[in-house]
Amino acid sequence: MKLTKGIRVYGVPGLVVIPFFFLLIFTSYLFASEKPSYVWVRSVTEKLSAPTAVAVDSDENLYVVESSSNALYIYSREGRYTKRLTGLSKPLSVAVDERGRVFVGNAGRGNVEVYGGDLKLLFKLGAGDGEFLLPGAIAIDSTGSIFVADGKDNKIKVYTAEGAYRSSLGEDGTLHFPTSIAINKISGELIITDLPVVQTKEGPIEGARIQIFDAEGGLRRSFGDSGQGEGKLTKPMGVAADTSGKIYVTDSYQNVVQIFDSNGKSLGSLFDPQNPYRTPLGIAISDRDIAFIASLNAGKVEVYYLSYKKASAMRGGKNR
Repeated sequence: MKLTKGIRVYGVPGLVVIPFFFLLIFTSYLFASEKPSYVWVRSVTEKLSAPTAVAVDSDENLYVVESSSNALYIYSREGRYTKRLTGLSKPLSVAVDERGRVFVGNAGRGNVEVYGGDLKLLFKLGAGDGEFLLPGAIAIDSTGSIFVADGKDNKIKVYTAEGAYRSSLGEDGTLHFPTSIAINKISGELIITDLPVVQTKEGPIEGARIQIFDAEGGLRRSFGDSGQGEGKLTKPMGVAADTSGKIYVTDSYQNVVQIFDSNGKSLGSLFDPQNPYRTPLGIAISDRDIAFIASLNAGKVEVYYLSYKKASAMRGGKNR
């Protein structure tokens, strides 16, 4: 029997057994390429007027920042308001790590502040105030490394779990105004949306794309057609990945969430006509594939279950 290089194939008469690791990758690839099913579950509205960004922790508690009210609001997994943090300065981004620490990017102070579960300030990333020109998005990987999209500096800045500056992506000009960042938990790849300048017959215009980097910061591939319609991007402002590797991108101009597989194939959109978005910005997806989308001008966070068969378990807790 001829063996494929790099893969051990165990021969049993009439049966081929493939190692579990490769079976898992193959199965994940199939799910990542399927058009997803989903159902709208609820709108989270209490205390909100113009939500900017969202994050979700391991218990599916929801964290929402509002630039207009300079506050962070926290909700239970059922969508009930529990507490808030005030005194922020035009917060644009939020993330929660595995320790329960809360990271908030403040445009007004040009910093990322790190809070404990009790919402007491622990430290600030890097040099503190002025470290960033525009901290528009934050992502944290399984090792605790912190990635901050600094749009006006055209970089993704990387920090240790303790907040020390480590490195950056984009020094070579591969990024132009990065707006959001997420991590594919299957591959460990970084998913970044940015707004490159595109040359056209009419002159240079702002485009839109998705770029995929490896964990070491090397550019692997990029995709995304600028424009309007299914599978096209105009103003990508938020990005997240589900547990199968599908990529979800909020488009604040088209008022939709576009869905792609990990190689850029369009898989449709995440949208409920009965609960339309109005300027969708931040997006987060939990480990159970529940999506949370900040709808800025609607003053609410829309919640979707990305598995129709499980959606009935969520229907009882609508919060409108």
